[in-house]
Amino acid sequence: MVFDSVSILPAASTAQQLIVTWQNPELRAIYPVGVLAKDEGQFSFAYLRKASDAQGFRPFAGFDNMQKIYRSDRLFDFFESRVLSAKRPDFAEYVTKLDLDIDHATPWELLVKSTGKTKGDTVQLFPVPRQHGDELRLPLLIAGTRHLMSKKVSYLEQEDGKYTPEELEELLSGLLSGEELEIVREHDNATSNVARLTLQSSRRPIGYLPEWIAEEVDTLIDQGQVKLFVKRVNPPEMGWHLRVLADLVISSADGPMFASDDWSLADQ
Repeated sequence: MVFDSVSILPAASTAQQLIVTWQNPELRAIYPVGVLAKDEGQFSFAYLRKASDAQGFRPFAGFDNMQKIYRSDRLFDFFESRVLSAKRPDFAEYVTKLDLDIDHATPWELLVKSTGKTKGDTVQLFPVPRQHGDELRLPLLIAGTRHLMSKKVSYLEQEDGKYTPEELEELLSGLLSGEELEIVREHDNATSNVARLTLQSSRRPIGYLPEWIAEEVDTLIDQGQVKLFVKRVNPPEMGWHLRVLADLVISSADGPMFASDDWSLADQ
């Protein structure tokens, strides 16, 4: 069984799990609404209980029953259609820039690395953090980078942003693999009370921590138990949401993450 517990428990399951999020196109709020899992060649999808609380959300095409666990021997078309086809001439370049080996670039691995987001899309997928010794680690993509060209952001005791395209590009191209990004709270964010900016070495913002994970680790960030490191910086042609790949490292937690009732599957 791919889902072997009521909640998502990264340390307790051999399954690879992706949290499926949906963004309300008007409010811009991002809601975790489901979990896609892979275990020994079997795939499953189930909605989270809290999906019904996501304002404006409607079931995905082909997954009409929000109380059911869907199972398949192959990746569901709804999700496979969100990754670049291996028949595309630029496929090898795309795979390399996602930090993948082309021989192992399955549709699942592409989903894990790319978040499955397409232009104008409202759906993204993020891996559940995996246990590595005493740490939880999560590869992720820095969010909201392009928005820093259209607005100022307030953080710490300063304000910055509203970059020119050239200024933002200079900041991104100056990032180094392995460089630590500082995670700070944004003041007066109009849509989120857990918004976390990511700052480069000169304490200039280059994007945001994805909102769903920022909410989950909010207290741990304040306790100094969360670190973020640059993995790779991609060129502009890869699109804004693929510009900066990073690794999130959670050094400790008081209890298992994603274990609250909010993260229970809707069928339970």
